[in-house]
Amino acid sequence: MRKILVVDDEYLMCYVLTAIFHDEETEVTSALSGKAALKAINESHLDLCFLDIHLPDMSGLELMKEIRNSSPNAKIIVMTSGEVTGVMMKSIRENAHSLISKFFDLDQVRQFSDRVIKMGKPRHPGDYFAIKDYSSFVKWTADDNRKQERQRVYECITCCFVASSNIDRSSVLFTANILNASEAGIGILTDYKLQPGDLVSLSNAPARSIGVVRWHACAGTTKSYRAGIQFVEAENAPTPGISSLP
Repeated sequence: MRKILVVDDEYLMCYVLTAIFHDEETEVTSALSGKAALKAINESHLDLCFLDIHLPDMSGLELMKEIRNSSPNAKIIVMTSGEVTGVMMKSIRENAHSLISKFFDLDQVRQFSDRVIKMGKPRHPGDYFAIKDYSSFVKWTADDNRKQERQRVYECITCCFVASSNIDRSSVLFTANILNASEAGIGILTDYKLQPGDLVSLSNAPARSIGVVRWHACAGTTKSYRAGIQFVEAENAPTPGISSLP
């Protein structure tokens, strides 16, 4: 029986990952804190661990080393919804097998994880599977072919609202920096607070010009916000309005 540990301070994330992996051949344990994770790590050999970087009582980077000591053959998939510094990335490269960004498609992450858990240590970069199959959420995996985040296509874009629950936004312009991009959507950083379901027009985006906001989150301690935008089909993108944010 394979054993999987899910470590995340978000109950919903623990719940859904536990639900999709639990079966007759798999035992899944979840932990909402570093202390609970340490207990699970020390009590059982692990085959796979989903590990959030930011926990309420300790860093997930510290837990990686504990996992390496107790279960040296375990695969570690690090999860994050925030920025990853160079120091953090160095530790991830040394101890983990993959880095994925929240939020993700559960079916895809199940397929990806099944392939990760079946892999041994690669003899050369070609031993790992094609990362492009999971480019929507995988930021890095140990294949040396993709040890960098998705490249920025445009440094800055201008956006306006097409549809929103707030009618006062109809003519508002705002700018955003693109953090990453794929054929399906983009991740942005902006000073303007968006809401899931907002439909926005992207005047100089790298692909289709209209997208729907799927998630948003505060960017650390600053008054900035990160958001994930999924591109949607549209024959004619509306022209940005004439007002702008102060």
